[in-house]
Amino acid sequence: MNDDFLRGKKILFIGIGFYDYESTIKKSLEKYGSIVDFYLEQPSYLLSGLYGKIINKLKYQKNIVKKHHQKILHETKVKKYDIVFVLKGENLTTDFIKDLKYQQKNATFIMYQWDSIERVSNALEMIPYFDRVFSFDRIDCEKYEKLEFRPLFFRESKDEEIFDYKYDLVFIGWLHADRMELIKKVEDICKIKNIKTFIYLFTGIKTYISFLLKKQSQNLYIKPLSYHKVNDYHNSAKVILDLPHPLQNGLTMRTIEAIGANKKLITTNQDIKNYDFYDEDNISILDKENIDIRNDFFDKPYKKVSKDIKNNYSLDSWIEDVFYVKGKKNL
Repeated sequence: MNDDFLRGKKILFIGIGFYDYESTIKKSLEKYGSIVDFYLEQPSYLLSGLYGKIINKLKYQKNIVKKHHQKILHETKVKKYDIVFVLKGENLTTDFIKDLKYQQKNATFIMYQWDSIERVSNALEMIPYFDRVFSFDRIDCEKYEKLEFRPLFFRESKDEEIFDYKYDLVFIGWLHADRMELIKKVEDICKIKNIKTFIYLFTGIKTYISFLLKKQSQNLYIKPLSYHKVNDYHNSAKVILDLPHPLQNGLTMRTIEAIGANKKLITTNQDIKNYDFYDEDNISILDKENIDIRNDFFDKPYKKVSKDIKNNYSLDSWIEDVFYVKGKKNL
């Protein structure tokens, strides 16, 4: 790859405020010499806290978001971008994108979906306004013609496996859908089989209190862990547990991070069999209806994924695939 392919490119980056992943992407783009302006797709105070949740349930939430979009248009109208990059764009409108395209007539518009189309209400109506649209969901890309398949990325890569394990199995993630039910089943089996676990589920204050009153708040927390803390727990485990949302087929960030960390994975995602790194010695697929955790899976050594395959899932490779096309002119 030509390291200069992004040098001097002006990029308008609009994201959702997902932990610090956008900050990581922005820093990587800047590492390649891009000049990046970043905006959240909605005001930051709507993303978290009781105040944000109250506003989100009121009728004037749409007006607040609309004013935020007008602010973006106003602040960027005098600038000329080479690329407009939207991550998910769940709270953007087609009117906003039309106005942005009118202002940035010479820009290449790129969207990346790291959620399944079924879970992003406005995705299909937004797609026609973008020059390129990527998705982490292989099945969505087969279903919708314009989508280009590009899985997520890992940030850090380890050449050697870590053997100083504190836990056998670790799960860290949001409480949603059927996760609590699955976690309880997994924990019960692990206790019987003497498999040491660390579970950290986080949720909003209302849900937490509900579980607390029912005396079911074990492993449940209000505050998410930082990326670095999550990384520490993952490194201290033999195996990482992955329980994606039932409406998602794309591989979670947790799954891709496991590749970078040379970690075994237990997952309920059946589609993982279709990926080039899949090896049943490294990845165990759970049947939700008949959950079983095999002791021998923990005992067998990790089989290293080839360097070429592993590198395809790095952040640098993700940047190259999304922002650069081999054999075509630079964006």
